Amino acid sequence: MKFSSLAYAKAFTRAIAENPEQEAELRKKFLATVEKHGDVAAFPKIIQEITRLTDHATKTRRVLVESARPLSDTHLRELRSAFGKQSMIEVSAVPELVAGVRITIDGEHVIDATLAGRTKKLFT
Repeated sequence: MKFSSLAYAKAFTRAIAENPEQEAELRKKFLATVEKHGDVAAFPKIIQEITRLTDHATKTRRVLVESARPLSDTHLRELRSAFGKQSMIEVSAVPELVAGVRITIDGEHVIDATLAGRTKKLFT
């Protein structure tokens, strides 16, 4: 890899911040640069870094809420209220959790209040 994913991400976000009116053209040039250096395979990681840097700059949190069953509208409103307007909340039903909820914040912090998680802790 010619440059690290973080180096690509910093260069791209800086270019967009300095020239927002040229975003479409900068995207094309960025993709061409990544391809020219043979780093296309790292593109998912680069995008992940761009998202992380952008979220940090805009003080946005990404929250993934997984529950054993679909959440009610009331629960969704409570989650949005608890995490605030600057949070992007993604909700998914994962029957394998059996019961409870698992919340991942910014891909790092995990709150696991599921039956599957508790059972796993018992046997490890």
